[in-house]
Amino acid sequence: MEGPLTPEKLASLLEYWYAFNVDRWYDNIKEYTFTTVFVSINKQEAEELIRLLEQNASSMQPTLFANIHASATLLNLASNIDEALEKFPNHKALIRLSSRSPKDAILGTVIDDHLDVLMRSYCATHTVDRKYVDTSELHPLLYIAAAKAMEVTNGQSAMDLLTNSFRVMEDLKNYLAHPSIFPLCISLREWVDIDPAMEFRCFVYEHNMTAISQYFHDCYFPDMIARKSVISDQIQAFWQAHIKHRLTYLVSYVIDVAVLQDHVRVIELNPFDSYTGTGLFSWVYHGDLLRGKKPFCFRTLDEPLPHINVWAQSKIRKSLQRITH
Repeated sequence: MEGPLTPEKLASLLEYWYAFNVDRWYDNIKEYTFTTVFVSINKQEAEELIRLLEQNASSMQPTLFANIHASATLLNLASNIDEALEKFPNHKALIRLSSRSPKDAILGTVIDDHLDVLMRSYCATHTVDRKYVDTSELHPLLYIAAAKAMEVTNGQSAMDLLTNSFRVMEDLKNYLAHPSIFPLCISLREWVDIDPAMEFRCFVYEHNMTAISQYFHDCYFPDMIARKSVISDQIQAFWQAHIKHRLTYLVSYVIDVAVLQDHVRVIELNPFDSYTGTGLFSWVYHGDLLRGKKPFCFRTLDEPLPHINVWAQSKIRKSLQRITH
């Protein structure tokens, strides 16, 4: 949509975006995605979540749910999440709204803790020159640590993420402004450890798969690249056989999938528009390809990047320092 984002345009966008919320598509393909339990959110809960989100945002630092005087409403919501988690093995799940995840709320120290565990394990089986460390080789560990930081085991840890996320706050405000066209709930999704090399973003335009990109576009995965042709065929066959005819109400969409040993599973759906990231593609430079005007393409990063981003480098080097002292 061009021009300023008027209330009318926002309402139209929200109505479109709702088609990609987990609760909208889950029943259509639940055999081919991760088990999900939904927890409802009412108007009062949304208002109190926003109030706490704004309070936490003004403090300029993450606030743990256990360290605040929470209202009875939010304590009850945390209890409802606890009850829903009992339906999962080991009471573990990934927490998100039906619209988006609170991945922007991951607490830095939580990532650090997970990264240190992963780094110790890696260093026990690999030779790592701590002075001239190849951070590109260790980069995937950071994504694994970030994913682990999204794992929740109780209502309190779930609320830690939900009450420190600008993404959650934005979506809750949109829900309150347009409850009839953008309903929301909490989605607890079965926890599965996924190899970052085996996550992919796929593009479907007018009911045809036009392209696939590795999801973590700045990582080099040589083992995955060696199986590139097989993986491409596996994903396309899965989508053709199990997903395409179950999502006919969507003409175009972006679908994230995980390849898990002998089967493929859907992670989530996203709108086919510039609000959605494109991995190793670009809406500007590869628009014709993504819209099927050029032959199908599966893109992978075929050699390591000369440098990874400064934040990732810093996280990896500091982790190495911590585990060697």
